Amino acid sequence: MRYAFLLSVLLMGCGAGFKISTKRLPNAYLGEPYAVELKVTGVGKDEEGDLKWSYEGTLPEGLELSEHGVINGVPSEEGVFSFVVRVENEKSGDRAKRCLTLTVLGIEITSPASETIEMTYNEAQYIRFGAEHGKEPLSWEISEGALPSGVSFTSSGVLYGTPKKEGDFPVLVKVTDANGNTAVSYTHLRAHETEADLVCR
Repeated sequence: MRYAFLLSVLLMGCGAGFKISTKRLPNAYLGEPYAVELKVTGVGKDEEGDLKWSYEGTLPEGLELSEHGVINGVPSEEGVFSFVVRVENEKSGDRAKRCLTLTVLGIEITSPASETIEMTYNEAQYIRFGAEHGKEPLSWEISEGALPSGVSFTSSGVLYGTPKKEGDFPVLVKVTDANGNTAVSYTHLRAHETEADLVCR
């Protein structure tokens, strides 16, 4: 028991509680500013200025880790990036490391929420598409497929017009942001008559 007590004291004196407490990093988004401060336990307030940070591996293009433990910048590539961060207390000599993963997400089409858009034959339609995490201005287009006769799609992401033809029309909607990042959405347009139209036939 005496030796166990002495070992415990020695460990406490060697920074046994010194470790990186940050376990997960929030997602980053293409073209959007990102800043996260890494945290450490087992260090006093008066020693925070003695900490020096570094890393091994690959950070997303546009981001960097400062010596003060802040990951910041504006990411310019998407993907999942794993790396090892290290911190050293230059005053006490304590060291710690941890493997972290950072996910960078690109522009995402968020509306309309459904992949199927119901349109009424011979009635005016107005549907606006929307996207998140892209740098303005955004440019929209139909990159594959054909719209129903009488319906158009603007570069600002608005589907409008009066369908003059019934049927199913699968199209690929594409959006491009100011940085050249793109996202696509397979959208199914369905133009059909109302029940009243069917009864009057």
